[in-house]
Amino acid sequence: MADYTNPIPAGNAPGTSAVVRNTDYGREYYGEQAFWKMQTGFLDALFGFTRQENLVLITVLKNIHPRTNTYDGTIKGLARRADVDEKTVRSALLKMQEKNILAPVAPGQWMLNPRLLAKGSFLQEVKLMATYDTCQGKKVHGATVIDDKTGELVTLPNEYATVEQFYEAQAAERFVKLYRDFFSAISGLSETELKILVYILQAMDLGKNMYIGTMEKIKAHCGCSTATVSRAMTQFVSRNLMVKEFDGCWRINPGMIITGHPRKVKALESAYAATKEINEKKAKEREQKKKKAAPAA
Repeated sequence: MADYTNPIPAGNAPGTSAVVRNTDYGREYYGEQAFWKMQTGFLDALFGFTRQENLVLITVLKNIHPRTNTYDGTIKGLARRADVDEKTVRSALLKMQEKNILAPVAPGQWMLNPRLLAKGSFLQEVKLMATYDTCQGKKVHGATVIDDKTGELVTLPNEYATVEQFYEAQAAERFVKLYRDFFSAISGLSETELKILVYILQAMDLGKNMYIGTMEKIKAHCGCSTATVSRAMTQFVSRNLMVKEFDGCWRINPGMIITGHPRKVKALESAYAATKEINEKKAKEREQKKKKAAPAA
């Protein structure tokens, strides 16, 4: 996790600008294995796409350049990557812009909203926020700080009118860690399946990475049948998004979504792996019993 250190006093910085320490420039923060900082609005933004449009959305998310939060490619190339037609790509991109997931930067380039997903330090995140606002045609006129790594004078997005507001937000920063495998795991899910999944993720105990609730509770919230919920849960297990601890209790894969210190992550990963191993062993035993019983039937 990035080391969000206290700011360096302004010193000889011009005007009212303060120098801010920016430490996360390595692969540790931007490589494929590094986590995305997810804000809660991201999960809500997943709704409203058809199954085919979802493939386009996921293809874009999997191919975002983390330092710039941008996707580069033609409509034709994106259609080929997502294995859909160009009409579906245009429809999906339009919805992503309407839902404030993406903003057009230039022909063949779109920017992912860093207020939903971003990598790197808090300073890097707010830099991206200012760039995103500019792409949307907004005038950016927040306070200015200096990046101690580059010497760059950074104009902050408008929610940080003063340097003090930036420091306060930096100190209070909260986010959920989202890993790249999550994108592949939700690729091609139907809107109903996504609705069920998002409800579970928003209702889960983040401290334990666990959701506790009956099928009836999920059914009532999502407005679907028990059979639909059951099929969705089976789908989530097959995609390694979660495992069943016992009736009404599910462990969410910490290798995809998690909060907290790395030590806690290791403990949750071990618990998840153990439950998955037990469940797979039980499933194998049930299958063997079925095979033995089949000739006698």
